[in-house]
Amino acid sequence: GYQVGVRHESNGQTGLTSRSMNTIYFRPGFSFGSLDGWNLILAPRLSVYVADLSNNPDIEDYRGNVEILAALGRNDGPGLSLIGRFGKTGNISFQTDLTIPIEFDHMFDFATYLMVQYWEGYGESLLDYNKKSSSIRVGFSLIR
Repeated sequence: GYQVGVRHESNGQTGLTSRSMNTIYFRPGFSFGSLDGWNLILAPRLSVYVADLSNNPDIEDYRGNVEILAALGRNDGPGLSLIGRFGKTGNISFQTDLTIPIEFDHMFDFATYLMVQYWEGYGESLLDYNKKSSSIRVGFSLIR
């Protein structure tokens, strides 16, 4: 399959710290294996920045135009995904997510996952897109 879309990002601030960005993207997806068992999904995303980038004039150097998603897992079991982003000047960023299903007996009628996420690289924040950062997060996810 594939996705085509317009993506808007904003940091929700006002005044001098306000940042926003719009991209148009194309993302084909390729699946290997059984969707009822273990499977691997590869989905590159190609983006073009549109509209005003005056607050983040060199964001392409840090975030780039290419992102690659690789996800390995089972629909009824654990999942591991890796997203790599490649800036125009050689800056590389990546995020990895480990999701483990949590089962609640009749408490919720949707999938719930324990999620552990690690981020390292540039562009996670629109305000500090040109500063390298790393973080670890633990929480719950309703989708993966």
